[in-house]
Amino acid sequence: MQLAQAPQGDAAGSVTAFSSEVRYLEGQTIVALMGDLNADDVGELRRLIIGLVNDEQKTVVLDMSHLRDLHETSVEVIIEARRYILTRGGDLVLRAPVPAYFRVLAGWMREGTFAIEHAPPID
Repeated sequence: MQLAQAPQGDAAGSVTAFSSEVRYLEGQTIVALMGDLNADDVGELRRLIIGLVNDEQKTVVLDMSHLRDLHETSVEVIIEARRYILTRGGDLVLRAPVPAYFRVLAGWMREGTFAIEHAPPID
């Protein structure tokens, strides 16, 4: 199910616009984030994540493996969404952030803010 605009390419044909794709698998809602997630997209991201939590689908996994850019306000939105999901008896997990973003998220992970699956090694 495509919930955001389709990815658009730059002159080299790479994905730049933010988009997302949602799949449901074994009690988890998996949200693939793609392209550039900038400050203009955080409202859409917030609505998307919060809107996915219900009595049957309590775990939301954000697949970050195809995310090209991550604005700092996006991290705040993800933290806020995780807090909301935790109050509903669920959890929000980050999957496969690219190494550059993992460095930013690692500090939050140490504080117990995030659970991260398939984390890359950091130098």
